[in-house]
Amino acid sequence: MCWAPRRPAAPPLLDPGVAIVEYFSLPGRLVIFVVERGRVTAVQEPSDRATLERDCARFGSALANAEAEAPALGRRLHDRLIAPVVPLLAGKQTLVIVAGPPLASTPFAALSDGSGEYLVQHYSIVIAPSAAVYARLGSRKPGPGARHLLVLSNPAVEGRERLPDAQREAEKAATAYESVTPLTGEGATAAAFREAAPAADVIHLATHGVVPEDARGHAAPLLADGRLDVPAIASMHLTRTAVVVVAACSSARGPVRPEGTISVARAFLAAGVPSVIATLWDVGDRDSAEFFPRLHSYLAQGLAPAEALRATQMDAIQRREPPALWAAVQVIGK
Repeated sequence: MCWAPRRPAAPPLLDPGVAIVEYFSLPGRLVIFVVERGRVTAVQEPSDRATLERDCARFGSALANAEAEAPALGRRLHDRLIAPVVPLLAGKQTLVIVAGPPLASTPFAALSDGSGEYLVQHYSIVIAPSAAVYARLGSRKPGPGARHLLVLSNPAVEGRERLPDAQREAEKAATAYESVTPLTGEGATAAAFREAAPAADVIHLATHGVVPEDARGHAAPLLADGRLDVPAIASMHLTRTAVVVVAACSSARGPVRPEGTISVARAFLAAGVPSVIATLWDVGDRDSAEFFPRLHSYLAQGLAPAEALRATQMDAIQRREPPALWAAVQVIGK
C-alpha cells in the first residue's frame, strides 16, 4: 500500500472561485491536493524530488537573467505542476499555491502551457504558507479601505548609493491615495516606521535590500539606521494595514522550513498584515519605478492584492515586457 499525506481539511470560508493547490514532494512522486469548498481531491504523479527542486531553481534563475531556455523550462514545469490538476480548476479565478520546501521559490505566475500562455493569464495567484494560514488570514475583517499610504523610500544608507528611481516610484505611487505619510532620506528610520506603520492602510517600501549570503539567512530592507529584519517586523501590531508592498531585492527570500519560507514577507504576516507583495529575486530600480506605481493604481481602486497584481502583470504582458520583473513579484498570504 502506498502512503500519502493526510488530506488537508477544506477551509469553511473558501470562496467558490478559489482553489487551494497544495504540493507534497515525496520520494519518487509528487502528491497534489486540490482543495475546494466541500471537496478535497488528490492527484499523484511520478517525480524525483531532487530533480524537481533543481528544475524549479533553474527556472527562476533563467527568468531573472532573461535566458533563452526560460520558456521551455516554464512549459515543462507547467506539465508537471499544473497540467495534472487543470480538470479540477474549471470555474476558478484564484489559485492559492501551498508549495512546500522544494517549490518554495518557484515563480508560478510565469509557468506556461502548450499554447504559450502564462498561468497568470488564467488565474490570480496567491502564495500561502499553508491552507490553515490562508483561512485564518481570510477571516480577518476588512479595514477602512486603501485610503492612507505609508511610503518609505530612498533612505540615506551609509555606504550605499541613493536610489533616485525609488524616490520617483514612491512619488508616483502616492498619487493614487487620499493621504500619504512619506519617510525618505535621513527620515527613513526604523523608529519613524514603527511609529507611522500602525495607521497605514497600505505600506510601500522602496529601499535597498540586503540579500542573504546563504540559505540560512533572509533578505531585509535597509533603512537609514540599519536593517528592518524579521524579528523587528514580526513584533509589530499592524492590524489596520491591508497590504504591504516590499519593493526591495529578494524580499520573499529566506530560509525554507517545513512551515514555509521565513522571510520579510512572512514577518509582516506575523505582524497582522493579511497580504504582502514581495520579490523572489533582485529587481532593477528603474523597472520597479514603472511597475509598482501601476500596481498601486489598482490597489487604490479597491482590487484585492492578488487581483491588483494580476492586472499589473497582465499589463506588463500586453506591453511585451520580459518576465524578469513581473514574474518576480508575488502575493504572499491571501
